[in-house]
Amino acid sequence: MVTDRGPDGTEKVELSHEALILEWDRLRDWLETDRVFRVWQQQMWLSARHWRESGNDPAALLRGGRLAEAERWVEERDRNVSPAALTYIAASVEDRKRREMEEAAQRAAALNQMTALAESESKRANVEAQAKRRLSLLTAGLAAAALLLLGVTFFALQAQRMANEQRQQAEANAKLALSRQLGAQAVHAAETNVDLASLLSLEMLKLSESEGDVNEMFARLELNPLLTTLLYGADTPLYGLAFTADGQRLVGGTEHGDILSWDLATQQPARGIPNQGAIALGFSISPRGDRLIVVDGAVCVLYDALTMQEIARLQGHPSDIVRAAFTYDGSRLFTTDGEYDSRLWDADTGAFIMRLPIDVERDVFGPISADGAIVALGDHPGDEDALDLWNTKTMTQTGARRAGHISEINNLAVSPDGQVIATTSNDGTTRLWNAKTGAPQGEPLRGHVGRVLFSTFSPDSEVLATGGTDNKVLLWNIETGTQLGPPLVGHGNWVRTGAFSPDGRTLATGDADGRVLLWNVARSNPLQGHTQRARSAAISPDGNTLVTGGFDHQLIVRDAATLKQRRVMETEHPNAIIQVAFSPDGKSFASVDAGGGMVLWDPATWQPRQALNRQRESVLLGLAYSPDSRELAAGAFDGTIQFWDVVSGQPKGTPIAAHSNWVMALAYSPNGDQLVSGSKDGVISRWNAKTYELIDTVPTAHTNWVTDLAFAPDGAAFVSASADGSMRVWDAVTGAPIGTPLVADGNQIWSVSFDKSYNPAQLVSLGGDGTIYWWDWAQRRLARPPLRTGKETEEMVLSSDGRLVVLGAVDTDAFALRLSRVPWADLACQIANRALSADEWKTYMGDLPYSPSCVGPG
Repeated sequence: MVTDRGPDGTEKVELSHEALILEWDRLRDWLETDRVFRVWQQQMWLSARHWRESGNDPAALLRGGRLAEAERWVEERDRNVSPAALTYIAASVEDRKRREMEEAAQRAAALNQMTALAESESKRANVEAQAKRRLSLLTAGLAAAALLLLGVTFFALQAQRMANEQRQQAEANAKLALSRQLGAQAVHAAETNVDLASLLSLEMLKLSESEGDVNEMFARLELNPLLTTLLYGADTPLYGLAFTADGQRLVGGTEHGDILSWDLATQQPARGIPNQGAIALGFSISPRGDRLIVVDGAVCVLYDALTMQEIARLQGHPSDIVRAAFTYDGSRLFTTDGEYDSRLWDADTGAFIMRLPIDVERDVFGPISADGAIVALGDHPGDEDALDLWNTKTMTQTGARRAGHISEINNLAVSPDGQVIATTSNDGTTRLWNAKTGAPQGEPLRGHVGRVLFSTFSPDSEVLATGGTDNKVLLWNIETGTQLGPPLVGHGNWVRTGAFSPDGRTLATGDADGRVLLWNVARSNPLQGHTQRARSAAISPDGNTLVTGGFDHQLIVRDAATLKQRRVMETEHPNAIIQVAFSPDGKSFASVDAGGGMVLWDPATWQPRQALNRQRESVLLGLAYSPDSRELAAGAFDGTIQFWDVVSGQPKGTPIAAHSNWVMALAYSPNGDQLVSGSKDGVISRWNAKTYELIDTVPTAHTNWVTDLAFAPDGAAFVSASADGSMRVWDAVTGAPIGTPLVADGNQIWSVSFDKSYNPAQLVSLGGDGTIYWWDWAQRRLARPPLRTGKETEEMVLSSDGRLVVLGAVDTDAFALRLSRVPWADLACQIANRALSADEWKTYMGDLPYSPSCVGPG
C-alpha cells in the first residue's frame, strides 16, 4: 500500500495488489461509488488552476450545468473538496449572480430605451410636420407676392426648397421612429404572441435603414427554433389534441364541446364535429390514431377519426361519464362515471366487454395495462396526491403506492411501450413511475413555475412533453430525467394539452386561448454516448460523417443523416480529447488532447495512421488544416504553434513561439499563403504559411480572449471572435480593421464560421450560452432571430450544406440541430400563418396604406 498526495493536496492511497481489490467487496463498492466524484475532482482541480493562471479571469469561471454539478458536489461532499476548488466554485456562483443581474438590467434598459426613443422620434416628427405646414403657408404667401413683385421670386424658391427638405427630414424621422417602435413591439410580443411578433418584425425591416436597430431587434427577439407554425379556429380553451393515424390531420376538443380538425397540409381548419358535450371530461383519440371518443353525458360516442363518421354509441352508465380513455395500445376503451362505475369496451367496434369491479369511492384515472384490467386509482376527490394500481382480475393492489406529490394529481399518461407512468401535479412537478412495480423513476421533473397541466410521451417512449400555467412547454429525456433544451415559449395562456405526431417529429400544443402551436422536435437531437464531457465535434466535407471527441478519450463516429452511431473508438490519447477536425479533402482526420498528443486517422478505415505524437506537454486546440490538406497546425497553451506533415504524420520542425499566452485559434487563408493566430491575451498575429515568418501583430485586437478565427470565402478578409462579446473584421492584405466591431448581445463568442451554402455566404457565430447568430455578410447585420439552443458550449461545427449544426458540450451529450433554410421573410409568414389584420395595421402602422408583408387571413 502506497500513500501519496494528489494535485489538490488531498491524501490518496494506492493498492499494489489487484487481487486485494477483487476480493475485498466493500472496498470495491467504495471505489466504484467514489469514481465519479474523483473524476469530477480532477477536472475541477484543472479548471481552478487555469483560473488562477489566467489571473482570476471571469471568462474561466464555471457556468451553466458545470456550475450546478459543482454546487451539488459541494453540498454532498464539502469536506472532500479542496479549499482551492471551493474558492473557485464560490467565485463562479458570485459571477453567475452578477451576470443574471446585469442581463436583467440590460433587457429592461434596452426595451425602455427603444420605447423612449421611438416616442421621442415620433414627437419630433410631429413638431417638424407642424413646422412644414407653417413653411407651406409662408411659401404660399411668397408665391402670391411674386405676382406683384418679381424681385421676391428668389426668396419664394428658397423657402420652397427649405420646406421640401424639412418635409423629407420629417418623413425620415417619422419612418425611423415607427421602425424603432415596431422593433420594440415585436420584441415585447414575442413571449406571448409569436405570430404578431413575427409579422411586426417584417414591417420593421421594411422601414429600417439602421443596422444597429435591426441587430437590436433580432438579438432580443425570443423565438424558439423548433416552432414551425400556428393553427387557428378555436376561440375557447383546448382540452385535448391528437393526431390521426396517417399524421395528416390534428383533432382537438374545446371547452364548449366542439371537436375541431385541421388539415396539416394546408394548415387550415377541416371538417369537425360541433357541440358534443363536455369535452374536458372525455375526448380522446386512440394511440393508433384511428378512433375518436366523445363524452355526451352518460353516453360515449365512438367515431372513425379519419372520416369523422359515428361508429357506435356506448350506453349503460347510470350517471354522467367523468373520464374516458383508451388503453396505451389502443385496443380497448375505458369509461368511468360519477358513481364509480367503470367499464371496458372494444375500441374498434364499441362492443361492451365487461364492467370492472372497482367498488371503492376513489377517482379512477384510467387503464394502465393493455387489456384494461389494471387501472390507476387516485385518492378521494379533492385529495388526490397519490396513485394506486388496482388489478380488477385479482381485486388486489399491484406494486407499491405512487406517493410523493404534495398536491393534487391532475394528469396521468402511460408510455406507448407500457413501461412508464407520468403524473403531473398542481405542486409544479412531474413524476415518473415504473408501471409494473410502482417504484419512482429518478427524481421529480422540476422546471415549470406553477401547476403542470398535462404530459404526453413521444411514440418511441423516449421523450416526455409537459405544459403548465407558466405558458411554457418543456421536453424531458425519460432515461436521464433531464430537460432537453430551453422551454418552448410562444403560448399566451396556460398550456393545457399536447400530442406527438405518429412519426414523433412534430409536437402540437394547445392553450387556454384556443391557439395551437406546432413544433418540429425532430430538429433537436442530443448526441449521447460519451461518459465524460463531449467537447468537440467535426463533420466531414461530404456531409456524411459526424465525429465527436470526449474527455473520456473516445471518438464516436455517426451517420450525419440519421445521427446513429457507426462505431465507438477507444483511442491512444491518455488525456482528454480537446478538439477534432477533418481535412478539406476528407482523407484525414485529426484529434488532439490536453497533454499535447495528436493522432491522425484514416477516415476510410478509422485506423490511426501513426502512433500518438507529442511535441510538448501542453493542451492543444485551435486545429487547422491547410487548404491543400497537406499540413496540420495546432495552438498550444504554452503559446506555441505546432505543425505536422499530414502525409507522413511527422512534425515539421520545432514549434514556433507565437504568443505569450494560450494560442486558442488558428485559420489558413483560402489560398494557403497566410496563417492567422489568436491568443488568450487578445492578440492576433499573421504569419507567412510557407516560411512561418511573422507578418505583423495586432496587440489590442480584442479586450479579452481571441476564441476563434475564420477567413471569408473570397480570402479578402478574416473575422476574429472574442470573449469580449464582439467580432472584428480585418483586411487580409493589410491587416487593418474594417468597419466597426459586430456585436449582438454582448455575451462571449466562442466560435465563428462562414456558411457557404448561402449566396452570398453568411457569417455564423456561437455564444457561450448556446445562442447562434446568422449575419448578412454583405450588410454586416443580423439576418434573422438567433437560434437559442440553451446549450452551454465552446464548440460549433456546420455541415457544408448548412442544414446541420453540431455543438460540443460541457456535459456528456453533444447536440445536433437540423436547420431551417427558409429566409426570415418567408419563415416569419410561415410561423404566423396569417397576415396583419386591417385593425392591427391601423393600430401599429397608423395611416400608412394597408400593405402587409404576409398574405393569408388577417
